[in-house]
Amino acid sequence: MKCYIDGKLVRDIPVSMGKGGTAKTPEGKTVNYWTASGPHVLISKQGTYRMTSASYGVTDKNDPNYYDEEIQLCNRISYTGEFVHMADWNISAHGNRNTSHGCINVGPSNAKWFYDTFQVGDVVDVRNTPRKFGPGDGVADWTISWSNW
Repeated sequence: MKCYIDGKLVRDIPVSMGKGGTAKTPEGKTVNYWTASGPHVLISKQGTYRMTSASYGVTDKNDPNYYDEEIQLCNRISYTGEFVHMADWNISAHGNRNTSHGCINVGPSNAKWFYDTFQVGDVVDVRNTPRKFGPGDGVADWTISWSNW
């Protein structure tokens, strides 16, 4: 993840993003595990935030996609559950492979730096994933093309 301030590259952070693929919940809902491409806006910040797969329908503790965890240094970038957050359990994947459920995972020191540096309203432009960020997924002014606006 390349981080820019006033157009200058200030940090290049190894990350792990959405692992890709889809799954069906027992209720038949399709869950997409790609991080969406497109301009996201930092919507809110929480020092600690409870993340659970129940938010998208995975409640069976035996399901490999199940989780219920208190996560640190969380920067919400979509209304569909995408965050930039610390993932100290996943450091070996950062910069090497995408393994998350759709969030952008970063290591502890980079998570702290990102959390302290960027503020609500800053843009996080995700690129090169097959899933597109939808108009209702974030701050709509950024997700609609200028010609459509």
